[in-house]
Amino acid sequence: MIHKQSLKFVVFMIVLFVNITKTGYSQEEKNEDVVIIPRGQSRSYMLVNNNSTYYFSETGSINISSFQGLNVETYEFLDDYILEVNGTVLKREISEAYLYPDKLVRKYIDFDLQEEITLLDSLPVLIIKLESNKKLSITLGPFISSQSPSRKFVTYWAEEDKLLYVAKRNHTVRSEREDYPVWTAIYTFPNARFLESDSDVNKSYVGFSKENNFLPGKLNFFLDNTAYIFFIIGDNKNDVLIKRKHVLKQFNIFIEKSGKKIEGVRKT
Repeated sequence: MIHKQSLKFVVFMIVLFVNITKTGYSQEEKNEDVVIIPRGQSRSYMLVNNNSTYYFSETGSINISSFQGLNVETYEFLDDYILEVNGTVLKREISEAYLYPDKLVRKYIDFDLQEEITLLDSLPVLIIKLESNKKLSITLGPFISSQSPSRKFVTYWAEEDKLLYVAKRNHTVRSEREDYPVWTAIYTFPNARFLESDSDVNKSYVGFSKENNFLPGKLNFFLDNTAYIFFIIGDNKNDVLIKRKHVLKQFNIFIEKSGKKIEGVRKT
């Protein structure tokens, strides 16, 4: 978690990132709107929006710094995530990455898969868009930053809403003293099935060396042309549902009142 006293450092990192990015644009790429990072290489990048949210990550590897992840109002809510395709961990090192001013695109030729990462401008929502010409089974493993093990967290799967909720056990209500959002909610389109998993990341994923991460469970869904993963940060369940409704409306994804069927999705 990044405390408010670390805000100056965050601002410094943003300025540093902008300077590095400008240099990369002028030296590496003829197209001024994109920087291409070849397979086997990685570069730190940052996406920001107008809602006190930034996502700091790596183009071609898992996150390597404690300052990387999804942050809202200077607090970190998501450290990183791993995707499995048909049971195989998708390693970012094998992708060719395309870094734009407002998004990152990874192309996995070996899997016929494209991954696009963006932030919603108006809300604290991280969006992962997946596209493939093949029908693939996708499993998402979200990693939550923690200085303590899973016992410090409240986690529950809302079957009716198909949402995975995660919050700190000592911060389940926003207050004047702790005036920052509470819940990390994860939703996928198509709807996912929740899978129990070992909360110890190192036991769940051999080779994942980062310590102090909590794995609240995994979500499994099927990709048939286009799929989405939404990380929504909210104050409470109602706030999350309102934000989800707003997000899905933007993507022309409609949920019936039963909450069990999704009827459409915009091709973007």
